[in-house]
Amino acid sequence: MSSPARRTVWIVPSLGDLVFLAVLAAALGGGSRMLSADGDPGRHLTVGKHIVESRSIPDRDIFSHTMAGQPFVPYEWLSEVLSALSYQAAGPAGPVLLHGALIAATFAVVFAHIRTRGSGGLMALAVSLLAMVVSAIHWLARPHVFTFLGTAVFWSVLDLWRSGKLSARWLWILPGAMLFWSNIHGGFLVGLILLGAFIGAELLGIVSGNESAMRWGRLRVLGPVAVATLVAGAITPVGGSLFVHVTGYLGKRLLVDRTIEYMSPNFHDAAMLPFMLMLVATVAALAWSARRPGLTEGLVVLVFVAFALYAGRNIPLFAIIAAPVLASQIEALPSVGGRVAEVIRAWARVRNSRIERMEQSLGGHVWPIAALIGATLVGVVQWQGGEPAPLGERFDPRLQPVEAVAHLRTHPQTGNGFNELGWGGYVLHGLWPWQRVFIDGQTDFYGEPLVREYLQVVELRPGWQQILDKYSVRWVLYGSDSSLVQTLTATPGWRVEYRDTLATVLSRDGPAAAR
Repeated sequence: MSSPARRTVWIVPSLGDLVFLAVLAAALGGGSRMLSADGDPGRHLTVGKHIVESRSIPDRDIFSHTMAGQPFVPYEWLSEVLSALSYQAAGPAGPVLLHGALIAATFAVVFAHIRTRGSGGLMALAVSLLAMVVSAIHWLARPHVFTFLGTAVFWSVLDLWRSGKLSARWLWILPGAMLFWSNIHGGFLVGLILLGAFIGAELLGIVSGNESAMRWGRLRVLGPVAVATLVAGAITPVGGSLFVHVTGYLGKRLLVDRTIEYMSPNFHDAAMLPFMLMLVATVAALAWSARRPGLTEGLVVLVFVAFALYAGRNIPLFAIIAAPVLASQIEALPSVGGRVAEVIRAWARVRNSRIERMEQSLGGHVWPIAALIGATLVGVVQWQGGEPAPLGERFDPRLQPVEAVAHLRTHPQTGNGFNELGWGGYVLHGLWPWQRVFIDGQTDFYGEPLVREYLQVVELRPGWQQILDKYSVRWVLYGSDSSLVQTLTATPGWRVEYRDTLATVLSRDGPAAAR
């Protein structure tokens, strides 16, 4: 007969399990937004479906009529395949479960990282959930979610090795992880940045004459791992040229300045309040705590603070990096006097002691595995049984032109179209290969010249009609309340084919010859 301690494995989830389950539940609760907040999930599903069906990775554009045949760098092909397979199995619930599980695994790793550094269970739980809330602004069914997990793994392995809590053997999982990461998302550069920060901190310490012999020893261990990781990052369909491609976007000022997620955070936006709270808490804890952070962790935190302040899309990465440091700093804050403070500290000590004893008797991760498998099975059964919204997940018709695209499927237009940029991915998902888009969210591929022409049309700047003629545009899918739709509706030769509160489809007879 099993002992009572072992039986708790099956009936009591650990705190790490609770973190996973809470994040997964939050992701499923916001699944429609994960699919629909921008058009990129639809594009990734389309590209992945093409790769699966053709068993080939495209190196030329086959998805737009504006850039047809131009060289295409498939730097997210593996995540697109996984998304397409998940959709094939469970419909819209598939990508939500896939990316939700990745986000949940990320914060389970963050929690484990905090605990291994020595923080109590309650502190680890609170800081992990704060980091989760901060990151939620960028929860989407897109490949960048793999970078969340990659960042958490690289940071925890490097940090725990540096502090002596993991052996050097653990470092060798990093090249293997990079082999997948570089084929999944361009954010694999974050892993290299983390390695660079650890190497840079050791070199700075050597220059300052601080523990030089020990630092040289760490460099001798870290150097071969860094080289192997760099080589692994170049094992992609386009080889090492991927490094140039994923960094080239930053030099395109129009694209960076016009893309919301690349802009600096707007602290007047309520969605930024959790980030501001965590940022201020981190700065305060670093300033007032009795614990002085080491050169390495201080450098890493500063780098990711700068990244988050430069571009909103980096805020989740800051949360992942800062969480373990914040927990350690808070626990080393000077004690505040007073009866209430002492009662709170005593309560926390008792609870942490109980959690420690309980978690020593727990093993495995039954609840997360069971929840994920159960939700997946329900989604698969519902989708294969004809349910269009398994687990209640679907593309949100308030955010994407679901009904307009359905109309276009049953009333196909001839010739080239012009579509709203943020809807391009969903248009591909619904209409490709019968229709190709004018543009979609992968603006790093389309480039600044086409984006300028797109903006010229939607802003009705002089020459906008000539742009439509240049690309032989015969139909338009754009926002119903936009100036473009209102102007075209009043323009002779254009007629409304479909209209709802979100989107309008207009068409015209043959446009002027392309110039």
